[in-house]
Amino acid sequence: MGKAIIRFHDYDGEPSSVSVPAVDLTAANFDAQVAALGSLRTALEGVCVDLQTGHLIGNDYTVVTGSAARASSPLAQRENKWLVRYHDSGGSYTMTIPCADLTVLDPNNRGYMDLDGTEGAAFVSAFEAYVSQGGGAVTVDEVEFVGRNT
Repeated sequence: MGKAIIRFHDYDGEPSSVSVPAVDLTAANFDAQVAALGSLRTALEGVCVDLQTGHLIGNDYTVVTGSAARASSPLAQRENKWLVRYHDSGGSYTMTIPCADLTVLDPNNRGYMDLDGTEGAAFVSAFEAYVSQGGGAVTVDEVEFVGRNT
């Protein structure tokens, strides 16, 4: 099973990373998977306030070098996380994403991301297009704001 790792720094320069399961990379799907990961990374910029410092998909690509790289917003705290709950035909899964941007909370369901808003819908679309558990398509059920000690 394939995967991608996306690395972040928060306001204090503390590193975090997210490991995202995906389909195996092949010569036939490589370009499409790289494009899908690019869309997911862009969508993460809409729902997080951190600084993406690099990613890994087959090879390691460093976007920002040096351990001193920091997010510009003081609200970029890696302890503020999105808890993504999703499923496929084989089961239910969760993962967390650091530095949640709380401006995309649902005003009608305040502890959760507004999945119908522009940023939330873009995230769901990109997540479902890239993420795969064992080769099958996934569906995002909800994205909850949680605080986590790291």
